[in-house]
Order: sequence, then structure tokens, then C-alpha cells
Amino acid sequence: MKYFTISEMLKSDTALKMRIWNGATKEHEENLRALIENVLDPLREQYGHPIYVTSGYRCPKLNNLVNGAPNSQHMRGEAADITGGSPAENLKLAQMIAESGKFDQMILEEVGPNDLLPQWIHITWKRNGWNRKNILKKVIGKAGYITVDVANSFPISRKKEPAACATGSLTKIMKRILLYFFSLRLRATR
Repeated sequence: MKYFTISEMLKSDTALKMRIWNGATKEHEENLRALIENVLDPLREQYGHPIYVTSGYRCPKLNNLVNGAPNSQHMRGEAADITGGSPAENLKLAQMIAESGKFDQMILEEVGPNDLLPQWIHITWKRNGWNRKNILKKVIGKAGYITVDVANSFPISRKKEPAACATGSLTKIMKRILLYFFSLRLRATR
């Protein structure tokens, strides 16, 4: 861990103010370490400027207090809310994250109705299990999340993949099917 620390990921001004112990288990710390090593440190290295963590691990009591989702990955040590300091810098970070492909879920938080300028970015990484590479946005004043059409939203330079064998093609098809069903589930919860 080069740029981020576990203690930084556990720090919470709200927890301090409300006198809540926001301690993590060893498993949560391992998840935070994986998030740092796989997503945050490489992103910081590429970005070349400080990235600020506004929320990392949250104990259930803290998560409830800040109105976090009942199944929030923050409570498992798999999520961080980050900012580069401004919506324009956050968009740069989002583009880098999307291009890297090393994330589970990225939510562009509190974007305007006609733009992709997030107030902050919610980013997750699963140490165990499949990382979905799911990109959503939360529009100011609207309920629910909207799937971001990456091809038309980010000017990402797509790297050519080598020709896939039959198993690789099947994996791609399965991923598309799973993403389709996940998007249907999201629509149903709105």
C-alpha cells in the first residue's frame, strides 16, 4: 500500500462526532487492503495527484446513521467514496477507473440531469468473487440509479483483445447475459 492506509479507510468524522466505534474485523481489513492494492493505489499512481477518501469502511451503526444502503459494500470493507476535489477532476478519475477495468462497481454520485460530473465517486472491489465492472450514476434529486452507457459516455481507448477461444467467447456471452438481467433487476427496483 503506497498511497492509502487502513486507518484512513476507517476514519469517519460522523463516527467521531457521534462517538461510534468504527472498528473493522480482520476480514474487513483484508477487503480494504485488496481495494487499496487493486483500485485506489494504481488509480492514484496514474492520476498523479492526491485522491481523498470521504468514506471507507462503515460499521452497521454508522452506515445506518448516514442512510447507507442496507447491504452496502462499505460495511464489508469493499467500498470507498473518493474525490479528486471537484466534479471535473472526479470525471477524470471515473474515466481512468473505467478504462482500467479494475473495479467491481463505480457509481458517479450526484450528477446533474444532463451531465456526468459527479460530486464524488463510489468505487468497490471484491477480494472474493466476481467483480461486475458495473457503472451507474445517481442523478441529483432523482430516486434510484441509472446504468451508464460506457461506449457513449467516456472516450475510452479500448484495447484490442486477442481472439478468444470457445471458452472465452462463452464467458463474454455469460457476462452480457448477467449484465442484462442485472439491469432488469435495477429497473424493477426503481
